[in-house]
Amino acid sequence: MAEGLSEFSPGELMLFYLCVFLMAIKRKSKNSVALIIDEPELHLHPRALVKMIKTLTEFESVSEFWIASHSLFLVPLFSFEEIVFMHHNKVISRNSHIYKELYDSLVGLENIDVGLWCRKMQDLGVHAAVARF
Repeated sequence: MAEGLSEFSPGELMLFYLCVFLMAIKRKSKNSVALIIDEPELHLHPRALVKMIKTLTEFESVSEFWIASHSLFLVPLFSFEEIVFMHHNKVISRNSHIYKELYDSLVGLENIDVGLWCRKMQDLGVHAAVARF
């Protein structure tokens, strides 16, 4: 087996070990687990990264999922409420202008009047789309 694993790339090895870990959890534990992954983008192509994260979020044995990442490809996979930004080892409050500016710039909203957009969505009856900053 070691000889076969030596042929894997670092990204393939990470995926292999993650699969083995998740299968062991599924077989041996009746409880779900919290999964913490640090910078999964380091060894994966962006498409493989997105596919892996989508698969993990649907895995029934994972109750809580934390990712430390610098990848912008992951931002659209999660809602505003699920994303926590950190700056200089401190969590940025969702009520801060820094948090809003970071999120808006990542999803391309820096040139949109979010307050006006939210009011228009409310007028149209689309309450689920309203975000509170």
